[in-house]
Amino acid sequence: MASNNREAYFVAIATGVYFAFQVDADIYTPAVAAVLGLTQTDPPANSKVIPIDRKSALRSKCVSLIKATVFKGTGDAYETRRISLVCDNEKTGTAMVGLKGKTVTLGTTAAATSSPWTFK
Repeated sequence: MASNNREAYFVAIATGVYFAFQVDADIYTPAVAAVLGLTQTDPPANSKVIPIDRKSALRSKCVSLIKATVFKGTGDAYETRRISLVCDNEKTGTAMVGLKGKTVTLGTTAAATSSPWTFK
């Protein structure tokens, strides 16, 4: 389950045009976001920034949704989950390789039940 810990990220959708949207900071860590083509760095001053929600961004076809598998534990405690991530269209071919070994925090919104999961 996603947390309420939201961060603003940007993704370039054309030359000088960026989407700005809020994503779960426990999942979109700076390392994960970089692999997906997202950045927290403000676009150049003369850029057009379009505030948008995730669903609308995906409907626009300017970004893609990829599904990745994460895991935690070993032996009998081994678990996997599939998570959906917003990705720059130019990164969809390389994102899965880049995510391998990176970690995210998944769980409920209560920090006590959240735990680190690793991308397969």
